[in-house]
Amino acid sequence: MALLIDGYNLLHVTGIFGRGRGPGSLERSRNALLNFVAAAVDPAELPQTTVVFDAKEAPPGLPRTVTHRGITVHFAAEFEEADDLLEELIRTEPSPRKLLVVSSDHRVQRAAKRRRAATIDSDVWYDEAKRHRRDSAGVTSRDVKPDSPSVGEVNRWLEAFGFPASPPVADSTPNNSPPIPESAESLPQPKPASQAEPKRLAKPPTTHVSRKKSPQSPANRQAPPTSSPPEKPTSARKPPPSRPRKSLRRSKPRQLPEDEANPFPPGYADDLFDES
Repeated sequence: MALLIDGYNLLHVTGIFGRGRGPGSLERSRNALLNFVAAAVDPAELPQTTVVFDAKEAPPGLPRTVTHRGITVHFAAEFEEADDLLEELIRTEPSPRKLLVVSSDHRVQRAAKRRRAATIDSDVWYDEAKRHRRDSAGVTSRDVKPDSPSVGEVNRWLEAFGFPASPPVADSTPNNSPPIPESAESLPQPKPASQAEPKRLAKPPTTHVSRKKSPQSPANRQAPPTSSPPEKPTSARKPPPSRPRKSLRRSKPRQLPEDEANPFPPGYADDLFDES
C-alpha cells in the first residue's frame, strides 16, 4: 500500500529532533525522522513511501526531490506550503484507494477523503510504528540462540574474579576401538602362501545307531480293535413240518371185536381197492 506522509506534521507530533541546536539542526531532525520511517516501514513498501516537507528550510544545493534509504522525499519549492503539494499528489494518484495519507491536518485529510483514500493521524501512526518495531525486535531476539561460552572464556572470567580455572574435563566414554598403529611395520603381516600350514579336515564323529526298539509313544501305539457286539441271527421262518402222506396201499382190515356189530355187510367197498 502506498504511503504519503506530511513530514513536518509528523516531526512536530512525535518530537523527533536531531542532536544539537543551531544551524543544521532541522536538517538533522529531518534525517532522524526519515531513518525512523525507513526502519518502521516494511522493506517491500519503501519504494511506495513518499515524505513531503516545506521548501523554506530545504537544504541548499539539493534538488527538490531526493531519495533517502529507498524513500522518496519532496520539498515543496514551487508551492507556498507543503499542504499544496500534498493535495496535488493526492489528486494525481492513479490508485487512491490503495493510498494511506499520514497527517493530522484536516485540509489534507479532506483532500484524501474526496479521492476515497485512507487517512490516519500522525500520532496514531507513530504509536503503531513504534509497536511494530518493538514486536519485530522481540521476535528477532527470541529466534537467535546465543552461543555457549568456550572453556577459555570461562577460565578467563574465573581468573578475573579470583577463582581457580576449571581443569579440562576428560572424556569418560570408554574407547573399545583398537589403537591406531604408528607405522605400517607394527601391523600384523600375513604369512606367505608356501609356509601356510594346510588345514586338516576333522573326521566327522561316528554315530552309533542303537537297534533297541524305542518304546512306542502313546500316540504311536495302535489302539486295540474295538469289539462290537455279535449280530443276532435273523430268525428264519421254519417251514411247516411235512405231513406224511397216507399210503393208499391196502391195509389189512381191522378186526373189530366180536362183540361189536359191523354195520357194513361183508365185501363192502372191495371194488374200490381193486381199481387202485
